Amino acid sequence: MANYDIWFTNRMQIEGPHSAREDEKSDDGNWTGGQQGVGLYSGTTWGVTAFEYSKILGHPATLKEMEDMPQDVAHKLFKEGYDCPGGEHIGGYWDELRGDEIINQDLAGEMCDACVNMGETTGIDIMQQENGWPVTGKMDDYTLNKINLK
Repeated sequence: MANYDIWFTNRMQIEGPHSAREDEKSDDGNWTGGQQGVGLYSGTTWGVTAFEYSKILGHPATLKEMEDMPQDVAHKLFKEGYDCPGGEHIGGYWDELRGDEIINQDLAGEMCDACVNMGETTGIDIMQQENGWPVTGKMDDYTLNKINLK
């Protein structure tokens, strides 16, 4: 079965620590309001956007808060997610994907990357469409069984 910690370790080699370069200001996620020019420009840390971290904190994440974010925030966000102060649940990509039930580590990792980058519904939709399976946007038993036959 696929292992979350293997995927996360590989992801952290790509993401790295805090980044808020001038050329990243066009990335909506680097702004606490979730849109370019809305809120504070605080960047991304360990792949967690300023928009996401602001939801977790319950207030706009400052540049300093982003710089100081511990890596375990990303670990929890990508695995199980957070119940935010506003009542919204964010993240939980690996668990929504049922990553622990996928046999192939590389496939689970690719799917989790897609879900982190596009949202779990879109990531799963695309995979289902590409394979001609019913498009539900959910990792249902049918989809999981088909993936494990690959």
